[in-house]
Amino acid sequence: MTALVLAAQAPLHRRAAALVLLQPQALRFLDLVAMQLHDQTRRLVESGELTPEEGEIVDRAIDVAVMDLRGGRPVDTSAMPAPLAALFQSLAGPNRRFALTDDAIFPPHVARWLPPMPVLLTYGALDPQVPCRTTDQLTDAVGHRVVLPGVGHLMTTADGTLSTVLTRELSALRW
Repeated sequence: MTALVLAAQAPLHRRAAALVLLQPQALRFLDLVAMQLHDQTRRLVESGELTPEEGEIVDRAIDVAVMDLRGGRPVDTSAMPAPLAALFQSLAGPNRRFALTDDAIFPPHVARWLPPMPVLLTYGALDPQVPCRTTDQLTDAVGHRVVLPGVGHLMTTADGTLSTVLTRELSALRW
């Protein structure tokens, strides 16, 4: 996010030669957090650890917490499981400034302000934190993306090695 914002806002005489966005955040921060939490809730319901009704309560609590954070209101965590409550207490407390500053940025909008430069945008096909489905608008803004097959969020394959597709794409960049 920092590289994207700096590249978009830099004066021409200090412009970056290229921009490499490896598994970047492609949504507003709290939208991404909510999506990840809703995915986790869905998996807990599917596994039987939560009933569908409990899942709906948790999902509603997530949505209300996001709205309250964005609205500057206190976040009610009473209907949340303890780990979720701790996360939102942290986002509403010591991490509030970071959460709201990051959340105010919609990466595809910022990317539209990039000056002409080479951009490498990658996503791991197996990345549960920043799934490819979240990247369409950012991809449209920069013109392309490279999907790394068999790769998770840390850009490695199942055996822990760095993606060969990534190293090839990095080598092909012309600064």
